[in-house]
Order: sequence, then C-alpha cells, then structure tokens
Amino acid sequence: ARCRAVRDFLVAAGLLPPDADWTRACDFSFNPAMDARLPAI
Repeated sequence: ARCRAVRDFLVAAGLLPPDADWTRACDFSFNPAMDARLPAI
C-alpha cells in the first residue's frame, strides 16, 4: 500500500509518468534521500 501511495505522490509531483509501474515506487519509498522529501504516508 505504501508503494502505491508513494507512486501516486511522485506522479502528482511530476516525478513519475502517470502510467508508471507502482512497484517502481518501492525503490523510492525505501531510499532515505527520497523518504526525507515524501510526506508521511
């Protein structure tokens, strides 16, 4: 669920295309540098 929320956030922020695979967002969600930029989800 977190990965999907991260994907939605990244898409909304324009960092991923709308058709991006939500599983790719997992890479961002567990990247500390990205985590610092993400809202608590």
